[in-house]
Amino acid sequence: MIRTLAADIAAKLVDRGFPVEVCYGSERLSSAVGVAGRRITIERDRRGPDNLAPFPGGQRNPRATGVRGVAVQATVHAQSTRSGALLSEHERDCDQIVDAFLVELQDWCTEAKAGAPEYVEARLLGPDDFPGGQQPPGATYRVRFRVSRAILRRDYVGNAEPTGTIGTATGTFSAVRVTRDGENFESIPLIDEG
Repeated sequence: MIRTLAADIAAKLVDRGFPVEVCYGSERLSSAVGVAGRRITIERDRRGPDNLAPFPGGQRNPRATGVRGVAVQATVHAQSTRSGALLSEHERDCDQIVDAFLVELQDWCTEAKAGAPEYVEARLLGPDDFPGGQQPPGATYRVRFRVSRAILRRDYVGNAEPTGTIGTATGTFSAVRVTRDGENFESIPLIDEG
């Protein structure tokens, strides 16, 4: 869900002309961040707890057992492209991107019928928020929030693919066929290519 959120917001910001890269997952910031020094990193908030609640009583969905507010954080970094830019210029650029992100987040939650995002924290980061006090050039702002998703009763749908090695083998091989009840076994010889 969070990867979809990031991709959808990235597309909307590009459509609105914002020169910003939107990434999913934690990435280390550097002085050459994103598109012309502008990036939004959206990821699960591993410091913040998810919220769990029963499904709202007025809504009927036999598969839904509750609602989980998934903890998310978005880190916006902006570095003005103007040579010798002042801190206030970096912050102004960052504020524009933060505001655009918040508008698109609200729209995404409305379209996804996820309700309004629950904001936990929103603030400009300072040197103490970075390892060793090494704040990258520019301004960095973090928004921590929760996005609701239904807790649904359903079968597992995953991407577990069969594992094995594809290669060439020689010799005599056989396989065993087992019926669904696990009782009847049958050895099946395979062609000897050797």
